[in-house]
Amino acid sequence: MKHVKISLWVMLMIAVLASAVRVPLSIQEDAKQDQSSSSPYRGKQFTVYSHPVTMEYGQVHNTFQKAVPLPEEVVKDFAGGNMVITGYQNDVVEFDSEGNPIGSIPLYDCYLHHYGAILGSSEHFAEFYDEMTSNSVPVSEGGPGDDFGLHSSYRGSSAGHMNMKHIQALYKGFLRRKGKGGAGAGGGGSGAEERHTLHSYPAPYALEAGEINSLMPFMHLINTRGSVTPGEGYSKMAECICSSDRVFDIKNGTIDGKRPNIAFSCNLELLAQKNPSCSLETYEHGFRCCEDKWYVSEPAERAQHKDSTANFGMKFTFYYEPATPETVTLRAPGCCDVTGNISHTGQIEYDIPQCKEGEECIHKAVTYQYIDLPHKGGGSGPFGPGREFHDGEEIDIVYAAGHLHLGAEGALGISLYKDATDELLCKSTPVFGEGTEPGNEKGYVVGMTPCIFGGKGMLAPPRLRRNDVVRIEAFYDSTQPHYGVMALWLMQVADVPKDLKQSVALQE
Repeated sequence: MKHVKISLWVMLMIAVLASAVRVPLSIQEDAKQDQSSSSPYRGKQFTVYSHPVTMEYGQVHNTFQKAVPLPEEVVKDFAGGNMVITGYQNDVVEFDSEGNPIGSIPLYDCYLHHYGAILGSSEHFAEFYDEMTSNSVPVSEGGPGDDFGLHSSYRGSSAGHMNMKHIQALYKGFLRRKGKGGAGAGGGGSGAEERHTLHSYPAPYALEAGEINSLMPFMHLINTRGSVTPGEGYSKMAECICSSDRVFDIKNGTIDGKRPNIAFSCNLELLAQKNPSCSLETYEHGFRCCEDKWYVSEPAERAQHKDSTANFGMKFTFYYEPATPETVTLRAPGCCDVTGNISHTGQIEYDIPQCKEGEECIHKAVTYQYIDLPHKGGGSGPFGPGREFHDGEEIDIVYAAGHLHLGAEGALGISLYKDATDELLCKSTPVFGEGTEPGNEKGYVVGMTPCIFGGKGMLAPPRLRRNDVVRIEAFYDSTQPHYGVMALWLMQVADVPKDLKQSVALQE
């Protein structure tokens, strides 16, 4: 199907040039291509697979897995802690009955809602896994980076409901509490768009890794095999349907006897719109009905699709190289979620009500947040690892990509502005599939255009103070209603050394 790949590549290139206004052509390469001289990935690479997960029709997997060992030669390379991660690529795969990977599978068979992958020590991971899959995760006493607003009654197999920035911060918080070393590098945060979203950091930027020997996967997968005809749109189960299995107790604020895994904390705009996602009383469908081992299908449907049971999982590929004195390490900032505001990070998801007759059928959500301040109140807690703020501190934005849901019937794009000057920092737009093969599924978002800065021949990274306010604008098609959508920014920033000047001119 060579002509299909070329068509998708051309579409991605056009979307990049039209949206990632700060990103020169030289770094725009499709992440699906093989490692070659023209690849945007640099350094050596290694690949590992998650454990296979047996899933029935409409069943959800939404939890951490036990650590997977890295190849022996890779562990030797990372001994001494002098290696850094320069990029990553990941895929959704199927396994046979013996646990052997078969190959990539289309999103209409297994929908990737989101995922995370932490690189670290098997010794640390064993204890971390026990915390994440039990009710023993400590409730934060106000220190940033450890709690994330998870209800103490909901610590357990789905405690890792958050995006990758939350997951990394949870692990680093664990290391901090236990007095353990290790940087805990990783990748992830995106979902269905993963295959064609470029995750590569230009030299001299990279993620700190430390001495690592294992990978701990976190996957949110939904078995949607047989729910739609390939090429005729996305499965509604991808919106995390609240099936008749769910028991809502409005008086006690619970679903199936437990507090929802994300506290209800919409910003004022969504509250004014009476968005159904903002309270349990009005909640219809979404992430709070997508817990591990739950079903987003009806019992009668499951009985009719017993042959849809399959073994799914993920393939993780990382690129790495030795650190040098010039290497600049990256981290995730505290921003951004369009459901949050200045005082809290947000509740991750919201609904898109159907437009009324005569209205323009585009739903626009807007909010304002600090680019990189730890949040102390409300919402799902701080995105970043919890860093103290000192006046005058600055960051450079090196990587930014949006995370949106659904497909051609829903996601339209997301923009990030420096609010004080109305400067467009990045616009990330979805790439839609055109066919039926994995990575090109019609009706699905199969990629998001990123903005990447700071490498050779690129524009200099936008520099902001950590307490600068940014504006997030997200757009969805509202011809039909949609539930549990997200509008997040997945970013990597570099801290600016205090001895550097406050600003730097853009490279032409």
